[in-house]
Amino acid sequence: MSKSILDLTFDDRGERVGKLQDSLITLGHVIPNVEVKAKLFGLGTGEALRAFQRKSKLRVTGKVDKRTEIALARSVTAAKDNKKIIEGRILLENSLPAKNLTLRFKTNTLAPVKQSGKAKTRELGSKAEFGRAKTDERGFYIFSFDPDKANNVEVVAESDSGEEVSLSKTKYNPERHEVLNLVAPAS
Repeated sequence: MSKSILDLTFDDRGERVGKLQDSLITLGHVIPNVEVKAKLFGLGTGEALRAFQRKSKLRVTGKVDKRTEIALARSVTAAKDNKKIIEGRILLENSLPAKNLTLRFKTNTLAPVKQSGKAKTRELGSKAEFGRAKTDERGFYIFSFDPDKANNVEVVAESDSGEEVSLSKTKYNPERHEVLNLVAPAS
């Protein structure tokens, strides 16, 4: 059984700290070797954790709370599976959470090469759906995908009548872990 890293904070030591450090290192954060060898939650581990929290748009505390533990586990799993993650929260224009909203993730495809004079140009073609997710009761969603399936992503909501509403601009070359908090029309 894996040990929880919940409630770890500055100056803690031991196997749980080692697990936290391994996770942060897997995600590309740098932690001083002396802290890693001693399994010590020192200044370097704290800075790496705060950097992860900032990038994940979590509350930056330098402590491992439940949301940080969950986000870290998801990010590490995606990194090990060579997947990318897009997650966030969707609120309605009236500030209420967008509950149980169906999301479609689309990618722009390139149209065939067109020739104008001597220059060949590529134009954006159609948008192809490559996955779906649903928001929870508080409007949160998470979607992981194989980076070979898409190198750009647009988030589209599906209304009850099946109509599509674009919620985001196209995100080109998304990071391994992107946080997109979006607003949907209230109607």
